[in-house]
Amino acid sequence: MLKVFFVLSSFIICQVLSEIRLLYGLIGEGFVSPFELDSLNEDLFGERWEEPGELTPSGMRQMYILGHRDQLSYQELLSKQYNPNEIKMRSAYYNDTFVQAQSYFSGLFPYLTGPNLSGYQRNVAYPPQGKLGYGNFDQELFGPAALPNNNNPANFEITSDMEFKFGFLYGTENYCKPLVKLNAENIKLNSTRAILSQIKDRFGSQLKEALRLPSLDSLDDFDLVYTIMEQFLQGFNVRKLHKRLTDVGIDLSELNKTAIQFMNYSDYEVYNNHPNEDELKVNYVFSTYANEMQNFFDLKLDLDVKGLEYNKENLPPKITLNHVPKSVISSLLKALNLHLKTKMDYVKYASSLYFEFTRPDNLDNTKLGYNDYFVNIYLNDERLITVNYKTLRDIFDDAWSERRARWNCDLNPFETWGFQNAAITLGVLLGVVCVACLVLLCMICLGDNKNELQEEDKPKDTEKNEKIVA
Repeated sequence: MLKVFFVLSSFIICQVLSEIRLLYGLIGEGFVSPFELDSLNEDLFGERWEEPGELTPSGMRQMYILGHRDQLSYQELLSKQYNPNEIKMRSAYYNDTFVQAQSYFSGLFPYLTGPNLSGYQRNVAYPPQGKLGYGNFDQELFGPAALPNNNNPANFEITSDMEFKFGFLYGTENYCKPLVKLNAENIKLNSTRAILSQIKDRFGSQLKEALRLPSLDSLDDFDLVYTIMEQFLQGFNVRKLHKRLTDVGIDLSELNKTAIQFMNYSDYEVYNNHPNEDELKVNYVFSTYANEMQNFFDLKLDLDVKGLEYNKENLPPKITLNHVPKSVISSLLKALNLHLKTKMDYVKYASSLYFEFTRPDNLDNTKLGYNDYFVNIYLNDERLITVNYKTLRDIFDDAWSERRARWNCDLNPFETWGFQNAAITLGVLLGVVCVACLVLLCMICLGDNKNELQEEDKPKDTEKNEKIVA
């Protein structure tokens, strides 16, 4: 018992005296407008939005506050002045993700510590979509109503849907062919039918009237109910009136609880539950980040042992963040639950999942090893677990390779090997075929020339005899 006490005490002391050496994280999207709107830009409930799939002013504010929270939490890790080399964020190439990244960076560094921008620079960098904005996006909303003026420029890396690694995550549900089938099977489960029945029994007649559904049986359609609950949450979070719902007597607070319960079920029982396929989506998403995290953490440990502090030549950056859909964070939470028995929770808008790489600050650098480092894993402000890096590294070692994940998704060669690699391979194969054809053609030509020479070299008498015989 005494031995356990001393071990526990030393662990607690190490955590109290530890310092963060590196932060790796994922940030979920802020409040966005629904993607499926009618010709009047109205959702299922008759609520009007500026544009489909765009970040709302509330979403901008969310991301700014998230950045400011991180400024307060990691001010000892970051420089006091704006330094774009210390942090890197990945973001998809969509309009709303540009603005999300810009909003986050606006809060991350102390106010007005960024460089002074010229008028031209401000037009193209504040906000990032330029002076005229995207479509009907109102640039004025990016001012005092949502964010402070004179904010810091964003330093983020753009990824496309079809990029070999991170961009693929934005379309996993559509690109991974077996996943489409597995998700469809989960929609047919008894537990799925049960939760749909509960919603129909509780709100069916009211939703039928409010949404003008042809019958109550329409609520047996999982995809329709998913769209209803998602659009309701998007509007409820930004305080839409939802008059069609209140007019038929629906308590919005009660529907909000039901919607969260349904979306939570969807995240973990439909889209992240494929045990017979070796947890296909969970392993793919986990591997995407696990491999890089291990490389970053190992490199930082090596720099610590050598006594080298951070500078722009020494990678990785102090903070690496990935702006991702909420569903990606759900997949990571499911992976952590499988490996470390951490709890799974509903992923709210603007959620963050952070991995803090820490070490005790009272040890000799040259004697540091895997067992001296710990990783604190946080979902928003809640610590999920603190795990010894050696333990986490063993889990990282089992992560799938990128190629294996794409192979298991049954993709075509270009998608499996990456467009650049596939193009190179195809070019090499075509080159080999062309060379082989040329060699064969040369051999045929040489053969014809040889026959002609033999004909020319025949003795005259032989030719005369051949004519006589003929």
